Amino acid sequence: MAIRLSRRQALVAASTLLLAGCGGAPTGGSGGGPGEVVLWYETGLPIADTLTSLVARYNATKPATPVVAQPQPDLSVKLLVVIGAHDAPNIVIYPRSRAWELVSRGVAFPLTDFARRDGVTADAFSPGFWAGGVLKNQLWGLPLGADANILAYNAKLLAEAKVQPAPYWSTSAFLAACAALVKRDSSGHLIQTGAIFDPSVPFAVWLWQQGADILSADLKTPAFNNAAGLKALNWLLASQQTNGGAPEIGRLVSLTTLTGGINGVFNHAKLGTMPSTFSGFYRLKAQTPQVAMHAATLPTIDGGQPATASDIIYAFSPQQATAPNPEGTWQFIRWLATDADAQNAMFGGGIIPALLTAQRSPAIASDPDAQVMLQALKVARTPQDALWEPEVASSLQQEVQKALNGQATAQQALTDASNQGLKTIQADMKLGE
Repeated sequence: MAIRLSRRQALVAASTLLLAGCGGAPTGGSGGGPGEVVLWYETGLPIADTLTSLVARYNATKPATPVVAQPQPDLSVKLLVVIGAHDAPNIVIYPRSRAWELVSRGVAFPLTDFARRDGVTADAFSPGFWAGGVLKNQLWGLPLGADANILAYNAKLLAEAKVQPAPYWSTSAFLAACAALVKRDSSGHLIQTGAIFDPSVPFAVWLWQQGADILSADLKTPAFNNAAGLKALNWLLASQQTNGGAPEIGRLVSLTTLTGGINGVFNHAKLGTMPSTFSGFYRLKAQTPQVAMHAATLPTIDGGQPATASDIIYAFSPQQATAPNPEGTWQFIRWLATDADAQNAMFGGGIIPALLTAQRSPAIASDPDAQVMLQALKVARTPQDALWEPEVASSLQQEVQKALNGQATAQQALTDASNQGLKTIQADMKLGE
């Protein structure tokens, strides 16, 4: 079955998924052959060094089929092309939110029989993570890990402002903390900010806290142009106003911000709070940062529900390939998901991949920041399973940014995003007929 290449392929999810495929030709394609398992990952992937080290460790066990790791620029577009040409690699680091498009279009190979044969069951994983890999009663992806967006905050700045930190912020408490941290010079210029929002944190987080969603229950219409959506967007606008307006809020924040800062804009002495994922937070924490960094959940809109964006690392196999090697691929997938040392190297003690097991770990029990992360994952929401959901969500994100930049009112942004989303859904439904 051919894969329709659409504007959706440019969408990038917040976290990653492990996509297992099949070895291809030595040149011009996957770069592998039938005697090896080829792993692709995006050039610059934060866990790239760890991943390549794990591949070397796995190969040292002398498996029947060794693994070769290869970085790839423009991975999203290239992967769709090589799968369509029946020349996919064996394993690809890839977002679940895009990978399910391949599953739903029938190009994936089920892992159910492999898992049943080798006794790999849901018992070793968080039930929600396992269920996320199941579609139409088949296991398509073995869960390896997940990321949830959460706040990493500068505890020193909060203490200096006499703000008592909390693991779970309410909207009013969070805005009060932001206001206490904001400082301006004699000319009124912002010299210390209370909060920085990373644009990669989706607006869906705030929708979920109000009980709303991107799509309706039947997945056929946008579901955010309502009172819940308006309340969520107005909260973002209010938080932005507290912190000095669009030029200061919405600026991309990198993982180096808490340690090195952004030259001339926000450094470690000025930063109040920022959204982070589990993997980003733990990498920073392990680097002995220059600020006293701790974790808290994203602020819950008053009267709303706990919610955070989450994506899960999985492994699954496309059927289109010139040199299938499902057994060799499965063996590495299973090792990566169940080997304690591998989990520890990738995810700081397996906090994410084996959530239930991690909660029984003494190291986790004594780490309050880890407990906040675990709680965030328990309430995290994953994308809705519809081919058009990522594109509708992207349109909403773009319109919300217009409201934050003062180019549209909150209501106008939601209305425009809803109208655009409905056209996308109708067009995609027609193409799928």
